[in-house]
Parts: sequence; C-alpha cells; structure tokens
Amino acid sequence: SNVVSAVTANQVPTAPVGVTAAISSPTSLQLLITPPTSDGGLTVSNYIIEWDVSSGFNPSTRKSAKVTASSLPLLRQSTGVLVYELTALTTGTTYWVRVAAENSIGVGPFSLAGQNLAPAGKPGAPASVRIETPTSLSVPITTSTVSWTPPRASNGAPITNYMVEWWEGGYV
Repeated sequence: SNVVSAVTANQVPTAPVGVTAAISSPTSLQLLITPPTSDGGLTVSNYIIEWDVSSGFNPSTRKSAKVTASSLPLLRQSTGVLVYELTALTTGTTYWVRVAAENSIGVGPFSLAGQNLAPAGKPGAPASVRIETPTSLSVPITTSTVSWTPPRASNGAPITNYMVEWWEGGYV
C-alpha cells in the first residue's frame, strides 16, 4: 500500500493556538498570541482582535482591530508568539478578548483568551494620614497610632492591604 499525504491550501487559517491576556497598565491589556498551526496554504496577513464586556461578543458593543501580522513584534523567535498591546480601555471594566488569523481567502475561527481581565493599576496614596503619639507619660513613650482615609481612586482593583513603614532612631 502507498502512503498519501496532503497539505491544505487555499483555505482560511486555523484558529490561533492560544491567546493569553495580562494587565499591563490601568487602561491596557497585553496579549500574547500563538499563531495558528495552519495558515491555510497562504500567508497570514492580519490578525483580527476583538474585545467586549460580554463573553457573547455582542455586535453592538464589541470593538475590534485589524492588525497587520508583520507589524506584531515577536516575544520569542523560537516560539513565534506575537505581542499586541490593547489600549484605551476603561480602568476597572472587565473585558473578554478573542483573536482570529486572516489570509487572502478570509478570516479563520477565533481563539478566546483564557480569562477575562479588568485593567488596573496601583492605588493612589491615602487621602490623609494622621499620627498620634502621647506627649507625656510616666514611662518611656513606645507607641504611636497611625490612621488614614482610603485613596480617592483605587485604579480599578479593590484595595486589599496597606503598607505602613516607619523609621527608628536618629534625627531627620
């Protein structure tokens, strides 16, 4: 018996192997796109990137960008993973992201990012800070009470902890 093999040609590309999203600023997400395993026999010319506040990608609310494949920088030559910065997003709003490859025949199926994310950043400094230290005691003064009000803006993520630092000894 003879072994026969075939290479697909003149088809749309398959879906990208993977799409990973990470928060890169209070208003942007960085996407890592692993190209499709098959370009359909023709060079992938563009990537279609869509984002929405709903996993259903409603045509009335989703946004999209058509990005030239050659304009996307490589994260690593060995893996072929491409990088795209999705900007001008709303801080604290959760987004779903999906990506499809396009060649001269058409657009292939989409790959959905593994998780939905909300762009966020570091919170601002507390709005006010107060320190209270006793001025007179019969024993050495060894304590102070520090209190504060939360920052005016959390930059899109809940505040889970505060860091209080102090300096001991000497004079400023």
